[in-house]
Amino acid sequence: MQVKTEKIRDSFGLIVEPAASTRLQDLDTRLLSDWFKTHRTLYFRGWNFSLEEFQQLSQQLCRNFSSYEGGGFRFKELDREFVNSDKTIMTTTGHTQGFSIPLHGEMHYIGTPPPLIWFYCKTPGQNTGQTTLCDGVELADKLPKSVKDFFGDKKIKYSRFLPDGSWQSSFMTSDPQRAMEICRQQLVQFNYDKDRNEFVTEFFVSPFPDGGYAGGPKFISNLLNIASVEWAFESGWIKKTFASDFGDRCPMIVRMEDGSRIPSEILDEIRATADALTYDTEWESGEVLMIDNLSVMHGRKESLNPAREVFVRMGDANF
Repeated sequence: MQVKTEKIRDSFGLIVEPAASTRLQDLDTRLLSDWFKTHRTLYFRGWNFSLEEFQQLSQQLCRNFSSYEGGGFRFKELDREFVNSDKTIMTTTGHTQGFSIPLHGEMHYIGTPPPLIWFYCKTPGQNTGQTTLCDGVELADKLPKSVKDFFGDKKIKYSRFLPDGSWQSSFMTSDPQRAMEICRQQLVQFNYDKDRNEFVTEFFVSPFPDGGYAGGPKFISNLLNIASVEWAFESGWIKKTFASDFGDRCPMIVRMEDGSRIPSEILDEIRATADALTYDTEWESGEVLMIDNLSVMHGRKESLNPAREVFVRMGDANF
C-alpha cells in the first residue's frame, strides 16, 4: 500500500496521505484497522474521495451505523439533516455553523455512545470551520490536580427536557412506548408525563469513562458543549441568534450527580488545558477523519463560510 504517514501528535492520531497513483481500492483495510487501534484517529488527508468512496471506505471499517436515534441536538435550526436519503450520513448541525462547538465526545450523554465517528468534507470552510481534535488520554494526564481532585470518583448528570414536538424528533418516533424502549436500550433513566406528552431524562456517568482503544485514564464527555448550550440559553444569546423560538428552558443541562453546578473555574481549567492540546483539521475537499469516539474528543471552530459542508457517520468497528 503506497501511502505516506505522519503523526498528528505523539499521543494519538495518524495522517494517511496517498502516493501519486494510490486509489481507494489500493488501501489495505487490515493495515488501516491496525493503525487505528494504535493511533485511535486516522486523517485521510489529500485523498479527494467522492461521497460514494467515503461510504465504501467507512463500510469496510465500520458496521451497525447509527441514525442518531435519541440524539440530543435534533431541534429547530440545529437539527441534523440526512444526506441523499441515507439515514446514516448526516450534516453536522444542519445549515447553522456560524458558531464554534466545544470539544466533546459524540452522544456521551447516553450509555451507548457510538464507538466510531467519521467525518467527510465535501466543501471546506477555507481557513474557517476547522474540525478540532483532542486526545482524551493526554487531556486526562495534563488536567490540573484541582480538576482531578474535584471530580474524584464522582459522576456527572445529563438532564434532558423533551416537550411535545421535541422528543418525537429526538427519538425518531411518535410512539411514546418506542421512545421509552430507546431510553432503556441507551441506559437512560426517564419520566414520561402522559398529560403533557413530554419526557424528562437523566444519565449519570464519569467524565473519565472506560472503553475505547486507549488504555489508562481518559477524559471524554459532553460537559463543555452542554455547558455552552446552557450559557446560550441563560445569557439570551440563543434568542438573539436564531429565528426560531427555542423557549426559555434549556433542553439539556449538565450537573454533578448531586444536582450542583460545576464551578466555572473548573470548566475554565478544562477548556484551557484542552485548548493547548487541540489539533485543527484544515479541511480540503474529499478528506476523511476516522475517530475513536470513546477516547478522542472533537469540536468545530466557527465557520464564516456558509457553503461549508462536512458530513458525519457513526457506528461500530468492523474489526
